[in-house]
Amino acid sequence: MLFMLQSFREGIGRWLAIFILGLIALTFIFWGVDLNFYGSTYAARVNGEEISLVDFERDFQNQLNEYQQLFQQEITDEIQTQLRLSSLEELIRKEALSQRIKSEGYVVSSSKLVDSIRNMAIFQVGGEFSLDLYQSQLLNSGLSSAEFELLQREQLYLVELQSSIIGSGFNTQDEFIRYIELNDQTREISYSKFSVDNYINDPVISDIDIDQYYENNKDKFFTEESVNIEYLELIKNDLSIEPSVSEEALLSFYEDEAYRFTAEEERAASHILLDASIDNSFDIYEEVISRLDSGEDFGDLVLEFSQDNGTSDNGGYLGWITRNSLDTSFTDALFEMELGQISQLVQTSFGYHIIRLDDVRSGEIQTFEEVKDQLSVEYQNEQRESLFYDLALELTDLSFNAYDNLDTVADEMNIPLKTFFGLTRSGSSTPFVSSPDVARSAFSEIIVGQGINSNPIELSEDHVIVLRTTQFNQSSQRSLEAVKEEIRSELVLEEAKNLALSVANDFMTSANSENSNYESIANSLGGEWEERSWVGRESSILPNVVLSSLFDLPYSAENNISERIVALDNGDIFVIYLSGVRYGQASSIPTEERNQLNAQLAEQSSLLEFEGYIDLVRMDSEVSIPDYVTDPSF
Repeated sequence: MLFMLQSFREGIGRWLAIFILGLIALTFIFWGVDLNFYGSTYAARVNGEEISLVDFERDFQNQLNEYQQLFQQEITDEIQTQLRLSSLEELIRKEALSQRIKSEGYVVSSSKLVDSIRNMAIFQVGGEFSLDLYQSQLLNSGLSSAEFELLQREQLYLVELQSSIIGSGFNTQDEFIRYIELNDQTREISYSKFSVDNYINDPVISDIDIDQYYENNKDKFFTEESVNIEYLELIKNDLSIEPSVSEEALLSFYEDEAYRFTAEEERAASHILLDASIDNSFDIYEEVISRLDSGEDFGDLVLEFSQDNGTSDNGGYLGWITRNSLDTSFTDALFEMELGQISQLVQTSFGYHIIRLDDVRSGEIQTFEEVKDQLSVEYQNEQRESLFYDLALELTDLSFNAYDNLDTVADEMNIPLKTFFGLTRSGSSTPFVSSPDVARSAFSEIIVGQGINSNPIELSEDHVIVLRTTQFNQSSQRSLEAVKEEIRSELVLEEAKNLALSVANDFMTSANSENSNYESIANSLGGEWEERSWVGRESSILPNVVLSSLFDLPYSAENNISERIVALDNGDIFVIYLSGVRYGQASSIPTEERNQLNAQLAEQSSLLEFEGYIDLVRMDSEVSIPDYVTDPSF
């Protein structure tokens, strides 16, 4: 879109642009397209409250990035739609829950907020809250204290609601005992395994079998629709760009970016923190001032009076502070003080402060010589970006003007015209596997039908292509000769699976006769036998499907043994025998462990209740979602 609009602004200023824009306007008028769509600022409305597009797109991009990192595969339109819906639903539930919390009147007092922050390990030194550490951590995160406290207050609302539900969860003694009996249950298994590989060479598949399968399953053997394309691409890292850097250019760049090299004014301070809950804070303040006037050391008074254990051993020193790094009431007072001055009592959410200004570091400007090397690198990168952008715009303009021909564009820009044959809609076997936009563009009706050049396609911020579809290849029936060996392999595997299953049934029949030697019978039929062993639900010695089947088997001590045939997806067959069940014993679990487990079970039960509560809140909410929000092309 960027390149297209730029070409309209800079390259198409002629009657054709006016004509095209006129057609777009007519489309809006006659087809009833809502022009407010382009001014929409919300992704959803929840009971009249809007979720912004900015928040939605940020959350969606995070989910998209996580998906790409996790699965390393092409993200199709279907996957994008699912991710968009998932992201939006998460935000809707969060907003609905936030509204419910407010309507229920949950309150988080300032003291509770302060206590929660003080108790965060990330802000503690030696188990005690440190205002200095609090300040530095917020600086690193890019948050002001007001922003962080707002986020923490919202989190406490949620915790309070969740605690009211989760805190009521419990399990009865009978429920706990039954859980242990089932969860810690072990079962005695013997089994015979018949691997499909042992029978893969036995089936004989004739040409008649192959012909018959082909005729009966022709719909399985079609080529995928594909197109042949030619394309031009720009890859920034492949461009021979070495911009020259003159002293004058660097100096001009330095002047333009001077704000970056000006340090913000900082002030070093020490403080004595008094508990806001005590009644004689002002009396303590007057005593501190009186003793300072009489010559006592500020650091000694810090040790005697300060409640900030994180700084008390260091004279109350807080380090260098900027205007936005702490509570505004603290910094407003600090930045009005003279060097060495002791403040009046200053109240913040943490208590009362007696502040001493220790040092001032004015906003110094780094000289040109100090940052020259850094500027040179940044300037070259910026020039490289600019040149790549200019080339991309040139490619956009030339390919638009050429309309249905990329040869002339390639010649004029001196870049190679590349071709690719057999690009499918999935793009799974192409160099463009990570960009569904390529296949989407190559298969678009206008590009296939008229053979025109595509709009620029951004594969990444450093990689742009323009393509043209030169041929559309219809899906066609694959010949018998082309798929003969593919069919043969499929039939051989199917026959081998059937043979393994048949042998397993023969084994079971023979094994059920009196005085049978299970191992001997299994070996004679090409299988293997494993004698009895006790396994739990988390055992790793058996495939999951076999383990699941074992614990699904009904067992009766009267019948002594239960049996079942289990087929794996790969064709391997297990014949399993259940010969004993041992139930878990709650009484054998140490008291401390039993209490912990009981608490965990109660918490799990309560969490399920909380999820159910959120579901109800969501269902009770009036939600509207514009159609365009879930559109992958949006």
